[in-house]
Amino acid sequence: MYQKGENIGFESMDGIWTDYRDHVWYFFIKDRVWVGEERHNALHNQMSISFFSKGCVDGFLLEIEDCLETSDIPLCVKDADASFFDTLEEKKDESWALVLVDEDGIVAAIRNGMFSKENSDMLKQLLWKRKDEGYTSENFDAAYDKIMALYEPYQLEQFNQFVQKEGRK
Repeated sequence: MYQKGENIGFESMDGIWTDYRDHVWYFFIKDRVWVGEERHNALHNQMSISFFSKGCVDGFLLEIEDCLETSDIPLCVKDADASFFDTLEEKKDESWALVLVDEDGIVAAIRNGMFSKENSDMLKQLLWKRKDEGYTSENFDAAYDKIMALYEPYQLEQFNQFVQKEGRK
C-alpha cells in the first residue's frame, strides 16, 4: 500500500492507469501539480468506479465530482501473469486505492475503499472468463482504438457491468 509523500518507485507520464496487487486495484492519476482543492475533492467528493465491457475490451471508468470527468482505464487480462488469475480464485473481496501522483512521482494523496461483495465477485467472474477467450493483446489494442474513436469515455457507461459509488452525494 502506498503512503502520502512516498515515491511510487517507477517512471510514468501524466495520465491515468491501473495496477493490481494483493486484491487491491490501484487507480493512479498523475498530474504536474495537485492544488489543495483538487486534492480535497479527490479525497472527499462522490466518486464512481465502474467496470465496462464492449466486445473484447474491458476497463474501468473513474469519475470524481468537481475533480475528474469520466475517464477510461482500459484493462487487458491477456497482459496479466498467472499470479493475477491465482488471486482471482481466492475468496477475498477486492479493494481499491485512488493514488494522486505529482510530477516527481510522489504520492500527493491517497483514498482507499472496498468494492462491495457483489461487485468484487462480478469483477472476478468477468475477468476470469476473459482468460481463455481467443483474442490477443494486439486484438485488444485495435478494438480499444476503434472504441475510443467512436465514444467519449462517459458514453461507455452504457456498457457498464457494475457501478460502485463512494463518498458523499
